[in-house]
Amino acid sequence: MSRSPLLPEWTIEQALTEDAADIAALHSESFLKTYVNLSGEEHNEAIIEEATNFVSPDRIKLRAELVDESLKAPDEHFYHIALHDNGKPIGMIYGTKLNGIQEIEALYVDENYHGAGIGKALVEEYIQWADPTKPIELGVHKENERAKRFYIKMGFEAMNDDRHSYYEFLPETTMIRKGTK
Repeated sequence: MSRSPLLPEWTIEQALTEDAADIAALHSESFLKTYVNLSGEEHNEAIIEEATNFVSPDRIKLRAELVDESLKAPDEHFYHIALHDNGKPIGMIYGTKLNGIQEIEALYVDENYHGAGIGKALVEEYIQWADPTKPIELGVHKENERAKRFYIKMGFEAMNDDRHSYYEFLPETTMIRKGTK
């Protein structure tokens, strides 16, 4: 049976604990390719170190714990992956609804699949899960114009350039998608 060229070669699914190592590898590769040189050469060493840490045993264990949280507390944690037909993760999104704040914490898509609709589909899944009456927040590297354009197409607005990132070497812009009242 031949595959229709109109059907995607990927699906979106709830992440499972056993996906943690593959998600960490995708996150590491995407993080490295996204941020090296975007934050200035003086930060490349820190970015490379952080990307390497994503695939360390301790960080894979932490990633598995985050996936488990999404399974145990599905009203607070959202962790989905886009899987290629071969079973390899090619995209991931992690978001939360904690203390009244809805936030997309991480969204990464394998660069070989940029433009294939995976990021859009992952964000749409999160939006469906989120409370539509409340805003959704995220941080994007303030120099990442491609990502900003993507989020604007998804209904987000850039609010400011003084968001405090987990990584001090990654200056962020806060983007918000307003809820319906």
